[in-house]
Amino acid sequence: MLWIIFSCCDKVKEPSGEVPDIPVVGIDYSSMTIKEKLDTKKDLMLSYTINQVEEEIITRCYFVLLKGQKNGNWLNVELEDLISHALQESKGELVAMNKEKIKGKEIWNFRSHPANDLSGLISWSVFQAVTANYLEIGRTFHTGIDTLYAENVTKYQATVWNFSTKMKEAEGEEGARLKFTHMINRLEHILWDNPDIHVRVICELIQKHYDSLGIRSPNAIREYFWLMIQKNLNPSHWLNPVRFHDDIPPSSSNGYVDNNAHKRGDYGKQVVLGNSYNDRGMIFWYAASQDKERIERMIQMWKSDPAHLKDDDYKTLKRKGYLRYMNTHSKLYNTVLAYLPDNWCPLIKNIETGLQTPCNFVLYLENLEKMETHASISHSENGVNSIQWRRTRRAEGSLCIWGMPANYSNGRKWY
Repeated sequence: MLWIIFSCCDKVKEPSGEVPDIPVVGIDYSSMTIKEKLDTKKDLMLSYTINQVEEEIITRCYFVLLKGQKNGNWLNVELEDLISHALQESKGELVAMNKEKIKGKEIWNFRSHPANDLSGLISWSVFQAVTANYLEIGRTFHTGIDTLYAENVTKYQATVWNFSTKMKEAEGEEGARLKFTHMINRLEHILWDNPDIHVRVICELIQKHYDSLGIRSPNAIREYFWLMIQKNLNPSHWLNPVRFHDDIPPSSSNGYVDNNAHKRGDYGKQVVLGNSYNDRGMIFWYAASQDKERIERMIQMWKSDPAHLKDDDYKTLKRKGYLRYMNTHSKLYNTVLAYLPDNWCPLIKNIETGLQTPCNFVLYLENLEKMETHASISHSENGVNSIQWRRTRRAEGSLCIWGMPANYSNGRKWY
């Protein structure tokens, strides 16, 4: 019986023969001041925008984030995070605004119908944050919003999530409708005159998620959409839609059941890698800014998640024709691949008995004599059927083994 105990390690990528667009060594942002960092990132990112609307978003986010971080706020939020969420939430609207030649603060002055939000709330700006976020977070940035909070939330001993219901109980259907409409109009007027509030609210919201769930971790990014319906996702369906017409928010009344959980797309992974709707995900922007350190940290945060990031996922996006940026920035694709790890490797303890389900996989063993042994093994429940070996010399020597089970996408565990 063959027993091997080892530590899981990432497979070293074999040369692809293609030269990356930018050095994978990246830029050392740790030695820069906040302004130097944001100046460098802004200039690099602007070269990858496709229209003036995106330029406005990055530029305004730059000024707001610079002022906030100088004051010690939102220190884990980056320009790349902000543009990624804006494109994920409003890519279609941004393209339309560019065609209509909308500029400046007008870009921020639109709101989405409540029917488009799972919770039935009005969504605002390119970030599509809901009314509740503006009342809860925005009141710290503007006295007018603080007044709205007092008149519409505190007055009815409510929360930002149920104040409209409490208002109906106190004022009646028609009275509550008029009061709510008045509140929304006043809020819209404040935001029209102060578009920076949109960015501040989102910076605060993202930082809050990072503080509670981990910086750029899977759940921290998923929480931007709604973490309650981003649980128990099927990793093989990560590119599916994140919303369905028959969605019902999980609640105590239905036992917190999400009827579409197993077919729902992974909002977090789509934000990071991209999807059919938006080809420039978070990792694209971090590659554009050459922030190798934060890319590596993000990938590390995703390693323990079933939807871990890997280069095959990005190749899938290319194969499906989703990476439209390649028409103008094709070499950046190779750079992103250089950052992404190869197929994830679980810990194997016993080759003969440790695999409980049929699968085909490739093992890579490296001996102490700096000779790499590749073992291609076809495995079944009855044991190892065949083994093919090949040996190649490597520059370093350590005992390790890694592989990818063919049936991991089915959710089966193996050790």
